[in-house]
Amino acid sequence: MARSRSPRRQVSDDAGSDRASAVPCRVVVAVDTPDQVGGQYLISSVLRRVSNGLGTASGFLAEAGEAGDSDSVEDGLDQVAAPNLVSSVLRRVSGGLETASGLAGDTTANIVDRLGQVAGPNPVLSVLRRANIGFEAASGWLSAASAAGRVVTTALAMVREISGPIVSIPPPLLFAAACTWGRLQQAAAQQNPPAAEVRLPAQSERWLRFASASYGHTRLAGLVDGVSIPVLEGDSPCDAALACARIEGHVEVVTFEEATHMLCAPGHLVAVDHSSGAVVVALRGTVSVADALVDLAYKPEDIRLGGQRGIAHGGMLRAAKRLQDSLAACVDRGLARLNGHGPKRVVVCGHSLGAGVAALVTALWRDAARFPDVGVECFAFACPQVLDMELASAEEACTTTVVLEDDIVPRASFATIQDLRNAVLILSDPAKHGLERSCSSTVLRAAEARGDVAALAAAYADVRRLACTSSGRLFPAGKLIWLSNEGQARQLAPTDFDELRISPDMGSDHMPWCYMKAVQAVSRVNS
Repeated sequence: MARSRSPRRQVSDDAGSDRASAVPCRVVVAVDTPDQVGGQYLISSVLRRVSNGLGTASGFLAEAGEAGDSDSVEDGLDQVAAPNLVSSVLRRVSGGLETASGLAGDTTANIVDRLGQVAGPNPVLSVLRRANIGFEAASGWLSAASAAGRVVTTALAMVREISGPIVSIPPPLLFAAACTWGRLQQAAAQQNPPAAEVRLPAQSERWLRFASASYGHTRLAGLVDGVSIPVLEGDSPCDAALACARIEGHVEVVTFEEATHMLCAPGHLVAVDHSSGAVVVALRGTVSVADALVDLAYKPEDIRLGGQRGIAHGGMLRAAKRLQDSLAACVDRGLARLNGHGPKRVVVCGHSLGAGVAALVTALWRDAARFPDVGVECFAFACPQVLDMELASAEEACTTTVVLEDDIVPRASFATIQDLRNAVLILSDPAKHGLERSCSSTVLRAAEARGDVAALAAAYADVRRLACTSSGRLFPAGKLIWLSNEGQARQLAPTDFDELRISPDMGSDHMPWCYMKAVQAVSRVNS
């Protein structure tokens, strides 16, 4: 089973706009940085000795400025430090200062290369080059930290906006209001006729197992079967992940990124599944702080798909854009290895965060016609709300989202969380919102006692009319199939996922092993 790693990221430096007169200052900065950024270097001790004499050298620089003679600077340094490698290099560099004056506005790396052309190869420039690599890497880390900081700031602002109006309400009252809202939702659901049952797409269980394998063996491949099988000593990480997810058949791994902690870059697996005749792209759900920050970047961002403008989940859209090219390159390699002469296909799958990114990657590939002669399908298990209604519905031809019972994730967005807050505020003080006659605790308790579902459904409609008004609404992508734990599969409309459902199982319904049990139950019913 082959395995390849993705290339190490290289960070470019867009700085380097100093004037040529500041170029020697970059050398001085490098004196104190090789030990910190580039490691220990023998030449750093020489540079430190020269830097200790800069106070004396400044006098020679002043004299040179008055006399217009740069040679006096090198002569003075020789007097201070005696002829040495550094003064020799400085002589050679000073001979090309006029050429170096054209370096303004260039990148740091190019400046170092141009100085090498002027002064010739030498240990000082070697140190500068190695230090510059460290500076570029550090700039990448700072950029990532800045991006994470922006996400955290946005998330905190959202939390403050949501929690601000309810902080003064006693927690027991908030809890009671939330439970009341859940009972009203259940009553309203009972009033609606059930949707027609449908069949799950073929091999849904296999795609769920691939989605679980992307979690990796260190996380027991998502515990897709509740418990994991033992991992044999000597198994590679990809072999162990496939074994934990109990994926059988001839599978050739193209790439497996299990331990990535970069922002907007969840772990992923690309494999050639010869048993099903498909290249499978599986994206991992949330397992790290970096992944959680992507989840929390709820704020919608503009997107254009199929010539239509809309909005998408900001964090997951950034992740999809970041991964789409590297994943496509892996798919190309996988398609080249795929045996058989039938039509080739690509299956993109994921669970939770991975499902959301998978749906958006599929949408971006489809919009760009990235694989014009290959069928591309997406199976998104517990897909978050990632696109507005029009764009989400437009993905039905290539994306199937599977949702179990009251799973919170496919129903959670900034808009639906605001709606829940509004509903709780209304039910904690119905009189303030003009609903005392239909939604007071006395009226609702009496309706529950006599089993008056119609009265509870009417109260739900009254509250929803006032509470569910938040803008920027998003929905899971594609065709939406709802599963019950009893083996039913029904196709629902996007509006059926337009609010958070309050129930005791809204959290546990999200787990991969719960999805596996439901998928297997549906398969038994349909067999």
